[in-house]
Amino acid sequence: MATKTETQHTAGFIVSEANGNRSRKKVTLLAAETTGNLVAGTVIGEMSAPNAGTYGAYDNSNPAAVDGILVESVDASASDVEATIIVRDAEVNEDELTIGGDATSITAAGDELAALGIIYR
Repeated sequence: MATKTETQHTAGFIVSEANGNRSRKKVTLLAAETTGNLVAGTVIGEMSAPNAGTYGAYDNSNPAAVDGILVESVDASASDVEATIIVRDAEVNEDELTIGGDATSITAAGDELAALGIIYR
């Protein structure tokens, strides 16, 4: 029998969030080798100049660049992609979050997430 692997579900990491769309924001993910295919639950940061205004996967080498968590999986390897991120007032499952760089746990971004009102458990 073939083995099946379940992938990350859209918004599956969210335990709770503010009413309506208060916790969410639409952003543009930058098409670049560092972005590529991203899964739901990836920690996202706004890019610096010259790409300011676009977002990419969090890189723990720049810990100030934590702006939210990707709600749905996307493929931004070929072109910029519109996506939804959690940016405030939410509780999320730590075990379902993904970060870039060489960090081994989400704690590298924890203070920045907490400053946004995103609590991980």
